[in-house]
Amino acid sequence: MLAADRWGNGYATEIALALIDAAFFDLRAERVISTVDVNNSASIRVLEKVGMRWEAVYRKHRRAKNRWWDCHLFTLPREVWEASKANP
Repeated sequence: MLAADRWGNGYATEIALALIDAAFFDLRAERVISTVDVNNSASIRVLEKVGMRWEAVYRKHRRAKNRWWDCHLFTLPREVWEASKANP
């Protein structure tokens, strides 16, 4: 999580790209997944910028702050990531 005064500087995108690269290079993952609050448009934009695609909505997926939250599921398969690296 980033401090609010650091939002909008591209740090979240840079961090997301580094985590995705680590998942595929170091961990040899076949797919990276992320969930995000359906109302968090800034984080959704970050996931889209790094190549992740929307796959589903999970209703009442997380319980926090004394209530249930709906979340989007975003995914990035290895083959899509590899193709993006080959054709930047």
